[in-house]
Amino acid sequence: MTFTMGFICDGFSKPKTLLRGRKLDPNRTGALELVLRRKRGEDKFDEILVGNEDILKKYADKIQTQLSENLLSVARCAPAAQGSKTIIEQTKFELLAEMVEERQIDIEIAASKMKISVEEFRSRMNKENVKE
Repeated sequence: MTFTMGFICDGFSKPKTLLRGRKLDPNRTGALELVLRRKRGEDKFDEILVGNEDILKKYADKIQTQLSENLLSVARCAPAAQGSKTIIEQTKFELLAEMVEERQIDIEIAASKMKISVEEFRSRMNKENVKE
């Protein structure tokens, strides 16, 4: 079992529980920017479910005591290290897109692995296919 923490922003950020059973309740979430997950028994959140590293950086000061060392290092990452990361992210996207095309995984799963929306994933897939 995992615990999930999300943030809403109405001028200030505050943690909100977003779980209803084992799924996010869209009636309660509003517009999500960041959703983090931790395993049962763990003290710190260690996985980004919704959002990306830039959004994590936006909230890191307010939630740093609840982040794992891995996510803290991501939040503090210097922009200079972004070059190799871009190549890794592109490679990851290409592999996931290929798996979606071959129907090995659903597009929803691939998009969540990339931490982007299904629409954005689909759009990027279409752009990549046009390039070829």
